Amino acid sequence: MSVHSAFWKDRLSIPAYRVAEAAAYVDISPQTISAWSRLNSKKKAATNLRSSKLGLNFLELIEVAIVAELRREGVSLNRIRDARKYFSEALDARHPFALERFKTDGVNILLDFNDDEGKHLADRLVVADELGQLVWADFLYKSLREFWYDDGLAVRWFVNGEDSDVVIDPRICFGSPSINGIMTRAIKNEWANGVEINEIAEDYSIAIKSVVEALKFEKVMVD
Repeated sequence: MSVHSAFWKDRLSIPAYRVAEAAAYVDISPQTISAWSRLNSKKKAATNLRSSKLGLNFLELIEVAIVAELRREGVSLNRIRDARKYFSEALDARHPFALERFKTDGVNILLDFNDDEGKHLADRLVVADELGQLVWADFLYKSLREFWYDDGLAVRWFVNGEDSDVVIDPRICFGSPSINGIMTRAIKNEWANGVEINEIAEDYSIAIKSVVEALKFEKVMVD
């Protein structure tokens, strides 16, 4: 696996994904991405997208992906906007959804709670969309497990869910979607040039199922 360990954080703020690409990865429309970044009457936005013309950087892509996941879990857009505003101010962060591991119970947006000394209290959660109110975590909630974090910073997204081999990681292939360090786009190009799936697997030393998953991710219809 080709992991670019040096200076990878410098690439987090560089636009690397066209809006159409990001929309395809998240499975929403480009218009939805633009709508989420617009301020409402209370000057709140669900994501922080500087300009759709420039494209999205990695942290913006993660925020869009998390908002999409929250929406699929049934969290209202108003609650997402409230949560983002609260944590933007509380954490003094431009991309708060990319900085912490959030959870949801399908109604609220929740975050693990640390006390004043930084000690994690496993039985309490912060309700981000209700101005940081604390609640007891004596109910089931869904972790957003397809997003991996390192020291509180999002570093990897399993695009098709936590069991997927397709990842977007700024340390691997400069953030292009990849499987085992091989860009899915490269696998698609091999297939388009007439190379059989088993030969692609052999050439790249990856499993045949990984080749199939990469092709499906690239919208190639295979058996």
